[in-house]
Amino acid sequence: LNQAMGPQVGQFLARLKPGAAYFRHNWGLAAVDELNLHPALQRPRPALPLDPTRLWLRVEYQALLALPSGRGLIFGIRIELVPVVSVRSDLLAAAGLKRALETMPEAMADYKGISAVRLPLASWLTG
Repeated sequence: LNQAMGPQVGQFLARLKPGAAYFRHNWGLAAVDELNLHPALQRPRPALPLDPTRLWLRVEYQALLALPSGRGLIFGIRIELVPVVSVRSDLLAAAGLKRALETMPEAMADYKGISAVRLPLASWLTG
């Protein structure tokens, strides 16, 4: 996935105009309630057997801003961790996460590290 998207990301970043900002949201599931999940830290990933009390919905609010000098970018990120058990108690949020998990392409689930738990979790969310 990274190899396929790399050139497109580079082109996008090169086209950002100074003073312009690009915002996006990204989400995933985490097996620990820590903000720093850099791969070098080797934090556990969501795994079976499914224990929803040990899973968090991780939402990243990301912003890219081209510097006025045209010689760099600022990347800002705010991370919100929501216990999955609290997502289940919100019918709209539970249905949305269930739909996202069930319709996610397998390659994306592998990339996010949630292949093993995504369908059992989807079932649990509205069960």
